[in-house]
Amino acid sequence: MNKYFLGTYEPKLLAGGQLALPAKIRRVLNDDNLILSTGFDKCIFGFSPEGWEKIIQAGFDRPVFTADGRIIRRQIFSAAEEVEMDPQGRFSVPANLREFADLSQDIVVIGAGDHFEIWNKANWTQMRDKLKETVS
Repeated sequence: MNKYFLGTYEPKLLAGGQLALPAKIRRVLNDDNLILSTGFDKCIFGFSPEGWEKIIQAGFDRPVFTADGRIIRRQIFSAAEEVEMDPQGRFSVPANLREFADLSQDIVVIGAGDHFEIWNKANWTQMRDKLKETVS
C-alpha cells in the first residue's frame, strides 16, 4: 500500500461543503479522521493524524520567541480542524477553510507526498501553469 498522497483528482464539492475524498487519497489516510488547515498558496492542506503530528513537531522546532515560529504556529493552528469521514469518505469542509481557498463546486484534490491539497480548480490551473514554467 502506498504511504504517500499521489495524483490529481477532480471531485465536485457538494451542497453544504461536502466532499467525497477520492479513494486513493482515503487509502493513504488509513483512518476516518483527518486534519484540515489553511495552506500557503490559497489551498487547504489535508493530513492524516500521524502526518499532522510530524508536521506540528517540525513547527515546534522553531522557537515561539522567534517571528518565524509564531507565524508558522498561527498559520497552521488557528484554522486547523479535525474532521471525520463517513463510510463513503465524505466529510464537510469547514466554512472558514472553503472561504480561504475560494472553493466552489469545481475543485481539484492533489496528492503532495506527506499531505493532500484541496484547490479551487481555476487557482490550481494557474499554479500548475506556474509550476510548468518553473521546470521548463
